[in-house]
Amino acid sequence: MQDFENPDYTVCLVGHGTRDQAGINEFWALSSKFKERNPNRIVECGFLEYAEPDIDKAISNCVRRGAKSIVVVPGLLTQARHAKKDIPEKVIEFSKKYPSLNFKCGGPLGFHPNIIKVCAKRIESAETHSKPGIKRNETLLLTVGRGSSDPEANSVADKTSQSLYEIMGFGGSETGFIGTSEPLFEDVLETSVGLGFKRIIIFPYFLFTGVLVKKIFSMTDNTQKKYPEIEFLKAQYLNHDELIIDVFMERVQEAQANI
Repeated sequence: MQDFENPDYTVCLVGHGTRDQAGINEFWALSSKFKERNPNRIVECGFLEYAEPDIDKAISNCVRRGAKSIVVVPGLLTQARHAKKDIPEKVIEFSKKYPSLNFKCGGPLGFHPNIIKVCAKRIESAETHSKPGIKRNETLLLTVGRGSSDPEANSVADKTSQSLYEIMGFGGSETGFIGTSEPLFEDVLETSVGLGFKRIIIFPYFLFTGVLVKKIFSMTDNTQKKYPEIEFLKAQYLNHDELIIDVFMERVQEAQANI
């Protein structure tokens, strides 16, 4: 069994990146919590796009600081193109550039009990702003994913929504996507108002805020104005949480065990 506290094992945490500075700040807040859990090891962070440092700079920083073995972990929710292709290809590129070093690519957060717990926490927090008297069995949960060309990534949003529906006892659940995948959020939102629920909770299945999360909330506000007889609640996205840090720690350990 590898010693997880061994400082020779360096971690490079790679976020997606966003044009929204608030989302960047949230990633740095999460990375700070992760570093607090790993006081004896080198931890570097970077982004795939839209922000600096980029992934090349982040991995190079690990090398510059004397890393012997580097675990590159996607700071992502699902196993889509970035986690399946872009990050592994970058790891291979650096492995060839530095053949004397050990590189390993970890997995994204994925479907995990801790993630479901954090989702439930965000939804429960939104419910505190509800009108009195509306029950969960009179409520529709509408989970909104980013959307991907990868069916496996999209299925995680569906699976998450179904799990929350069963665990929390909602009257129904739907899943939509704000990107290019179908069903589109705007279509599901419009269809949902005709299902007879007194309350619809919109839950953005995103790690951090950004342009798309704000678009989801804006579309929800506009729909609320059109249908004042239905209560719409906006749950917050996942953001940084100790339970999420726990999952990242697991992903590092899984990858590290194979170095």
